[in-house]
Amino acid sequence: TQEEEEEDEELLSIRSTIPLRQQQSTDTEEEDYREEMKKIKTNKRYIDCKMPIAYLEYPNSERLIIISHGNATDIGLMLPFMNMLHRHLYASVLMYDYPGYGLFKPTTIKPSESNVYASIDRIVDYAVNTLGYAHDDIILFGISLGSGPSTYMATKYKFRGLILQSPFSSVVRTRVNSYFYSMFEDMDVFLNFKYIPHVQCKVAFIHGSADALVPFSCTETLFHLLPPKYQCPIYSVYNAGHNDIIEKSTLALYTSQLETFLSIFDDAFS
Repeated sequence: TQEEEEEDEELLSIRSTIPLRQQQSTDTEEEDYREEMKKIKTNKRYIDCKMPIAYLEYPNSERLIIISHGNATDIGLMLPFMNMLHRHLYASVLMYDYPGYGLFKPTTIKPSESNVYASIDRIVDYAVNTLGYAHDDIILFGISLGSGPSTYMATKYKFRGLILQSPFSSVVRTRVNSYFYSMFEDMDVFLNFKYIPHVQCKVAFIHGSADALVPFSCTETLFHLLPPKYQCPIYSVYNAGHNDIIEKSTLALYTSQLETFLSIFDDAFS
């Protein structure tokens, strides 16, 4: 419709960059990953209360996109984005809030890294055991903060694919370079750089080239830590910051790139 076409006039040009370096995980990094997973299992509690979710089912579609949203937002604010994915990608879409976000204000569960992980565990369990999707029908879509739970989850099962938009390598590493990192390591959270070598599916990246909050170098770091068979090209949105990727692009081009990602994911299973 004309209204939909007008909606599609919103974003910037996305240029593809394919870095050539490849960084391998060391034995020390493997041990760090195992220790981190043990820590999560020790600290995490099962989310056993009601969670707010939004679910848009696309009839006859086997695809389910699970969105893990960013920090300063919630399900309500993300509904237009969710509807856009549903309408343009012909996919069912499921989104959830973390403890302390939106309508999710449980009295016994506090906002924490471990409880964010527990939340996505619960959502994936719901998608598989209640909605009836297989793990390889599911595409995880993590935006900024949501890259943490999405990357963590992608190490546990073989999903259809993982899309990371404006991801960080870890929270502390967005502000502290590797030379000083050991001074702040104990306070770091959402250690994507430790989990990304252990994902079990193709990973696609979107990042603004002018992102001052989470530097573009974070995406490059994660890309280089991926096994080569799971690497997809990095799509750098020229001159976009952290929160204006869609505003600096055209919606038609943005969704076209997402369709390309989904095709890459599908080809990996064919």
